[in-house]
Amino acid sequence: MKRKEKQPVPETWNAPMSFPATTVARLLREEMDNLGWEYERESDQKIYTRVMVIMPLMKGAHVYRYRVHSPFEITIETYDTRPTHSGYVPRIGIKGLNEENFPHVKKLLDEVMKRLPRPMWEFTLQHKLMNGLLSPEFREAKVMWAALGYDTRKKRKKDV
Repeated sequence: MKRKEKQPVPETWNAPMSFPATTVARLLREEMDNLGWEYERESDQKIYTRVMVIMPLMKGAHVYRYRVHSPFEITIETYDTRPTHSGYVPRIGIKGLNEENFPHVKKLLDEVMKRLPRPMWEFTLQHKLMNGLLSPEFREAKVMWAALGYDTRKKRKKDV
């Protein structure tokens, strides 16, 4: 499905995803190698807010960062946040998107998703229960992935 023509490619994009950052980081690395992209790997920390009762707590998350140098310049980050005591919400972010590199980045994401059992915006019931069924991240994931042109309204059929 193509993106709506009205929407420009966002310079920076960040979305929740339903798989751990370590899993997606490994798949991103393998697919960038397959595509022949030149990049460097980095590790870092991300600060996010976790709410306990009614008091927000600052937390840090380990970041898997890929700085792509060729065939274009972008930065891809994945990290896991823990918004509740028992749950976690992984996130993926891409900086440096534009009209020229978007088709290549979309191809990378398509190849990574082919290797996963479900799309990154489809969270399991267990995941939703651990984080709270009404958590805004589940809706945000669908909105953000749809902004990249993915049809988040229907579930992917399993390969038989």
